[in-house]
Amino acid sequence: MPASATARTSPPIPLSELLAACGGQVIGELDPATEFRWIERNSRDVVPGDLFLAVTGEIHDAHTFVADAAAHGATAALVRLDWAEAHPDAPLPLIAVPQPVEALQQLAAARRSTLDVGIVGVTGSLGKTSTKETIAAVLGARYRTYRSPGNMNSEIGLPLSILEIEPDDQMAVLEMGGAYAMGEVALLASIAKPRVGVVTNVHPIHLERMGTIEAIAETKRELPASLESDGVAVLNGDDARVRDMASYTRATVLTYGSTPDSSL
Repeated sequence: MPASATARTSPPIPLSELLAACGGQVIGELDPATEFRWIERNSRDVVPGDLFLAVTGEIHDAHTFVADAAAHGATAALVRLDWAEAHPDAPLPLIAVPQPVEALQQLAAARRSTLDVGIVGVTGSLGKTSTKETIAAVLGARYRTYRSPGNMNSEIGLPLSILEIEPDDQMAVLEMGGAYAMGEVALLASIAKPRVGVVTNVHPIHLERMGTIEAIAETKRELPASLESDGVAVLNGDDARVRDMASYTRATVLTYGSTPDSSL
């Protein structure tokens, strides 16, 4: 279920909106007017009205939990097309797509295009969550502001966060990416389309994945590089690798920190 820290309800997800975004194939009986309460990736957390997202991970394949999701009351499951074809006796209606996670991202991108909301994206090796909370607290004093819950900053977490944004929200502050793969932050930025991008720092975290600190810096600079010319990149002027990201963005650059030349 939605993980917002406040007692807010997320907008429903119409089946028609999902199909328009990802072109999925419905297998089984599913009313075209169906609206899903939420998209849930953990079968144990499914409640009646949810759409179960079957994620294929490095270790576990959630397709093995489709029956469990059905037992918990899922209305349908978003699954891989090849799995659906191999399981004609599935215990609930299926929405079959080439890749469920990509379908979720397509849905979030389509939803984002309908929202009149200013988005602030936050990335960095350390301090993303605290920075997000601080920015949201400041914006919240003036605007109706959404903040992504916890550290929902992944290829799955960020799209789910966007689906929590309500039509009357004016601002949203979203975390974007750890340091798992090149192109990760760029993908998230292409979905969220932030107007402001904040980079906190670059540290040798997740070196086992990225190999070098320079590679980590390259993933982080994907956020300022994604901004349009009318956007704003807010960079940590005390971190040389972050400061150098100014040359990779078309946006207006503001720096913060203890150095005399910081603009904030």
